[in-house]
Parts: sequence; C-alpha cells; structure tokens
Amino acid sequence: GVVGLVVGVIAYNMIQPSLVEAGILGNRQDLTLYGVLGVPYGPLAVAWGVLFIIFALIADWLDPAKKFYQEKVSFNLIKDEWHWAIGGVAAGSIIAWATAQGEYLGFSGALLALVGTVSHLIGHPISNVVPKINEGIIWHSGLILGVLPGAFIAAIISGKFKFDPVPPAFARVTPIPYVRMVLVFFAGVFLALGALIGGGCTTGAFLSAYPTLSIGSMAMSGTYFIVGVLTANLIYFRRWSRFIEAKKESEEVYD
Repeated sequence: GVVGLVVGVIAYNMIQPSLVEAGILGNRQDLTLYGVLGVPYGPLAVAWGVLFIIFALIADWLDPAKKFYQEKVSFNLIKDEWHWAIGGVAAGSIIAWATAQGEYLGFSGALLALVGTVSHLIGHPISNVVPKINEGIIWHSGLILGVLPGAFIAAIISGKFKFDPVPPAFARVTPIPYVRMVLVFFAGVFLALGALIGGGCTTGAFLSAYPTLSIGSMAMSGTYFIVGVLTANLIYFRRWSRFIEAKKESEEVYD
C-alpha cells in the first residue's frame, strides 16, 4: 500500500503538466462561501457550524445500521466511542496550531513532500510538484513519517493490536496473499492520485480547509460521504440482513 502511494505521487508528477494544460489544475482563485455570498466570515462560520452539528445529529438519527446492533453506553476514554472526542480535540488543536503558523496540515500534501524530499536527496527531483527543499517541505515530511509509529502506539494503547498479515483462509493456499497485495497496491496508487488531483485528502481538504468555508472542500466532503454511504448500503447491509436472519433462526432453534 505504501509503495502504491509513492507510485501514485510519481504518476501525478508525470501527468501534472497535462492536467494544467487541460485546465483541470491551475492557479484559479479559491472560491469561499462567504466570498460568493458577500457576507462577513464570522457570522456565516458560526451558522455553518450549527448547521453541520444539526446535520450530524440527523444523520445519526436516520442511521439504518442501528437496526442491526444494540448500541452500548460506555465512558472508556481510550477504547470506546469517547476516544473520538479526544482525537477530535487533538486534531483540531494541531490544525489550529499549524494554521497560525501559515502551514496547511494534510496527509496527501505530507506524502508529496516526503517523496519530493527523498527525490531531491537521491538526485532525481520531481520538479513539477516539489520545486525545492525548504523548511515547510521538511516539516510536512515529518508529519507523514509519524503516521506509522502513531498507528502502532494507538493500537497498543487501545488493546486492539493485531498482527495477522496472512488470514487463515489464505494461509491454507499460499503463505503470501497475492490478491490482497495487488488490490492494496492499486488502492494506494489511486488514493494518492485522487487526493493530489482533488487538492487534498480528508485531513487537508476536509478538516484543515473546512474552517475557511472553501466551496471546493464542501464539494469534496459531500462527495466523500455520499459515496461512502452508498458503498456501505451496497456491500454491508445485505450481509447484516443475512446475519440477523441467521441469528433469529438460531434463537428459534435454541428456544
């Protein structure tokens, strides 16, 4: 998957001039909601924040997955749902800190910076997208380098660390899960390409850019959630229905 991400960055570097020529990429003026509406930023930002919270509550209320599970109430700040609150405060604080220094926090940009830094160090710079090494590029490279140890530490602290590279079903056939490796590789390639062409990933274009009331970020996040909901409905809810039916049958047999 990591190799796929790097290949995606290199592919983006190769096609970037063509994308600029075609008008897909360029230095167009960023569109903001308050700029288009011609209203002050502050009141609109507060109103948008309230609307966003209302939207989240409505989405939770309408969540069809609730039919399939019994939600338990827990206040474990590390292992259960409340860890999202801690993660949200930490992420918001770091984003605010970066923004105050004129930096833009995003993992796709950090990946681009890391690949660009390494390419300069080995003498083959990808000049189209990363013109030169500077303090900002090195800072973003550090961000993406911290993801892997951070993920391991979080998994260990939460008690959910599991190392199972080859599932039992694959292990009976081959010790190397070739199909999974190919799928994850191409997922990495298209993930990097999509994030860079789209101008940011969920961290950059959503969490970091949303406070600017960027219309592009709103379009990106809307597309992201709509596709996610449709995919969940197509793939998982049918399985859940079968699971519930099987569970009812087993309960009837037990009774």
